[in-house]
Amino acid sequence: KDPPKKGGEEEPRPEAKTPRLGDESKKMPAMPGFQKAEGPTTGVVLSADGYVITSAWNFEGRPTVITVTTGDGKTTAARLLGVDRAAGLALLKVERDGMSPATFLDPKDVAVGAWAFAVGRAIDKRPDVKYGIVSAKNRIEGNALQTDAATSPSNYGGPLIDLEGRVFGIIV
Repeated sequence: KDPPKKGGEEEPRPEAKTPRLGDESKKMPAMPGFQKAEGPTTGVVLSADGYVITSAWNFEGRPTVITVTTGDGKTTAARLLGVDRAAGLALLKVERDGMSPATFLDPKDVAVGAWAFAVGRAIDKRPDVKYGIVSAKNRIEGNALQTDAATSPSNYGGPLIDLEGRVFGIIV
């Protein structure tokens, strides 16, 4: 046993460590009244060779199997390449060629007042689309848009798109 501390001595502070993917000490706790995600989430295909960005919330429980189902109904196994917990995003890799990547709108071409559609999946796996407008640009140190389209965990990781289907950004 350690000897008792003398009056007034403080416990030494543990060394700060850099959070790493899968670091148990950095898991996001479930908020009271909310369940942790365990099921489908929404994502965006970034490239034809299988890179997909999605919500990080489903990867807190370290799933043993990760699959990606595309709009054509094909389901393919995926690998988790990394998680950005601050942004709430994860990067997946699907070993499949010929995927249809999203088209992203250049940030300088995004107009406040433009129609915006938050796309995702409802809990029952049906498509979920909410609409609104881009209500502000350059939020969070110039890295985010603001919309009044209703967003929720069902479309986190999914796209915020314009009338032509071009992606303004990823919903977090």
